[in-house]
Amino acid sequence: LGTIVHYGISFGTTWVVFLVFWPLYMFNQELILPKRNEAFYPFWMNWVEHGLIAPFALVNCLLEPRTGTRATYLSALVLFATGYVAWILHIYSHTGQWVYPFLAAAGYANVLRVVLPLTIGTCGVTALVGVRLNDAKFGKKHKLN
Repeated sequence: LGTIVHYGISFGTTWVVFLVFWPLYMFNQELILPKRNEAFYPFWMNWVEHGLIAPFALVNCLLEPRTGTRATYLSALVLFATGYVAWILHIYSHTGQWVYPFLAAAGYANVLRVVLPLTIGTCGVTALVGVRLNDAKFGKKHKLN
């Protein structure tokens, strides 16, 4: 179960958070974490939550061989992403506000057509990178689907 969660959900979403958060933060902090939140969410906490996750996920890939198949990881990712996207859309439909400010800047149509598909695709690609890194270190011990 641990490798399914790591390669199916955690590794890909970790890298998406890292790759989306920091460029947006550098480009326009208000799109990702408004300055008014700094009193409650200081920069050091932000760095721990959005900066340290990527190297720790990478190290986790190299600690032990994976045990699941790519199909299992993909199934876990699709299930998680579907639930997460449904939750984001549910919150928007009930409150009229996006959970992340950059989604409001993109607009509803672009969120559905561009942002969410790109996010899910990037999640899948980065998860595959994690699987390949693990295979490169430990070798392929089983047939991959």
